[in-house]
Amino acid sequence: MSEKAARDLARHPNLAPLYKRFIANIYSPRQGERNAQLIKLVPFLAHNVSIKFARELSDYFYKLNAEIFTDSFEQHKRESESHLEAVIQRWKTSLNNSEKMALEGLNEPHLSAARICRNLSQLENEDVKPPEFFLSNSELALRLGVDPKTARKILASFEAHKILEVVVPGTAHSKEGRGKATIYRWIASST
Repeated sequence: MSEKAARDLARHPNLAPLYKRFIANIYSPRQGERNAQLIKLVPFLAHNVSIKFARELSDYFYKLNAEIFTDSFEQHKRESESHLEAVIQRWKTSLNNSEKMALEGLNEPHLSAARICRNLSQLENEDVKPPEFFLSNSELALRLGVDPKTARKILASFEAHKILEVVVPGTAHSKEGRGKATIYRWIASST
């Protein structure tokens, strides 16, 4: 199973780099610890990628390490889905009233983008302090599985609806060098 899963994952333009960055470099599968790691993995994914990708990445975590785990894939999927539903429910209850109002009515991929942005706004960074964070259109596109233009439209709608504000505009990649991600501030909690 793991060889086929590795080939399948390598063919996916979004999941392969996300798996490497968010799972392979962080989680080391060990016999008897699948569920314990799943309890850490699923919340991390739910706050950093789309819900669809959280499910798929969790599935690949099992498939790539199936020879280590004793539980069935079906049990893994049930437990993963249960954890994911609980994380989403906890996230919704963690929103303050301003955030609930600002995010009311959002559907995918906007809702996943809001989770990602809010999570990033709460992380300590040496260059910016919460609620500010860096995010490029291409990074959000990768995490959501959409094209960069769609990601830009989502971020623009968040700006228009006072969910985010631009602190320092980003720059595009050019012949002179790499672009810089935009610095945003999460303002939904204070509107």
